[in-house]
Amino acid sequence: MGFNKDQIMMVDFGFNLLNKYGSFKTELLKNHEIKAVSFLGGSVPGKEEVIENGFVAGGMPPEQQQWFSVMFTAHDFEKVLDIEFLQGHTFQVGNSIDSTGYILNESAAKALGWGTDVVGKKLDQIGNGNIQGTGTVIGLVKDFHYQPLYVAIKPLVIRLGGNVLCIKVQSENLPQTIASVQDEWTKQFQGNPFRYSFMDENFDNIYRKEDKFSETIQYFS
Repeated sequence: MGFNKDQIMMVDFGFNLLNKYGSFKTELLKNHEIKAVSFLGGSVPGKEEVIENGFVAGGMPPEQQQWFSVMFTAHDFEKVLDIEFLQGHTFQVGNSIDSTGYILNESAAKALGWGTDVVGKKLDQIGNGNIQGTGTVIGLVKDFHYQPLYVAIKPLVIRLGGNVLCIKVQSENLPQTIASVQDEWTKQFQGNPFRYSFMDENFDNIYRKEDKFSETIQYFS
């Protein structure tokens, strides 16, 4: 798939909890069974929804916009997904350029006619026919299947944001690790429900839905 979808907990995380995210992440990483913590949003791997926005290379007219998928992330997302960088770097804490920067996949770079040399180039986001924001491209990642394998990989823009907490855990002592995450959640977010799933199971659910749909079509045929 181009990334590792296994052992990734996906926890619903409300925007009202963001002020405690830093301390929560710090406490989670004290557990040696937890390898990385980050956020995802928009076009999230394992979910059927895909968010798209219009983009053009910096300086090009808005009428030439192309529609790219958008994935929102936070710092350390590459450690959670285990994806490969081909150029540039990931989002870095305290880097002002990164705060509004973009990371592209190979398909997006190709669609823009940039090849594999993308770092430092400007990218404009288009809305209602006008430029709504401009960012600097800071990195290029190898194409990966953020949608199921039967869907062709589309151009993807990655930027900071997200509302799904993603926790990369070890496969050993999984029930105990889940319990420790829930205990820390209860300490810091008391009164907020702890709802989670696993990314690989979400992909499996999509495939099962497709299988059932196929069986239904065959039956009526």
